[in-house]
Amino acid sequence: MDLISMSINELITYIKQKPQIDEFIKQIEEQPLLLDKMVAIIKLNKGSEKYFCERIIRKTSERNPSLVYPYFGDLVELMRSGNHFIKWGSIISLSNLIIVDDKFQFSTIYKEFFEMINSDSMITACNVIKQSWRFVTIHPEYDDDMTKRLIQVHNNTYYYQGQVSSECKNLVIGAVIDAFSNYFHISKNRKDMFDFVQVETTNQRNSVAKKAINFLHAHADY
Repeated sequence: MDLISMSINELITYIKQKPQIDEFIKQIEEQPLLLDKMVAIIKLNKGSEKYFCERIIRKTSERNPSLVYPYFGDLVELMRSGNHFIKWGSIISLSNLIIVDDKFQFSTIYKEFFEMINSDSMITACNVIKQSWRFVTIHPEYDDDMTKRLIQVHNNTYYYQGQVSSECKNLVIGAVIDAFSNYFHISKNRKDMFDFVQVETTNQRNSVAKKAINFLHAHADY
């Protein structure tokens, strides 16, 4: 089926039939300009079809980030969306593009992107935190700033259904420990990381406490 020749409305009708994700991505890889239409459908806010398109972009960014890189600006726009699902997916897609960012576009949104660590939404914060190590690994000069941003989540407040949630905060802390694990080996701030994690060995969420203990054991001889 020649998807590239379809109009936006025809493509929406096709998407309503719930095509296979992998097969659709193969079409994208053969005809990358289909991504133009994926972005257009999301921006048109066409029902549930926009979520399919967001998923296609995100999965393609994982498998072949160079195909999605020309849409960096569009993804930044979608990252600012009031639709949380589109926002969260765009955060992940943008992070996948870091490895092909030869124009250093990510540096232009660095502050805006990583300030979302302080979002009162646990899911927004976690999505950003989980991707933070990718940037530091490629740009170790941001180690100091990133580590500082991650450590200060202890001072943040996160909400669930409008109520302050310690459980959400614990999930964020767990995401920070995972991020530290991924760039600890190149960081100059290992003591600060160690001190942060040490406090969490008695975290009320068992999985976070276990994660902290495992981190300390893994890096005991840092």
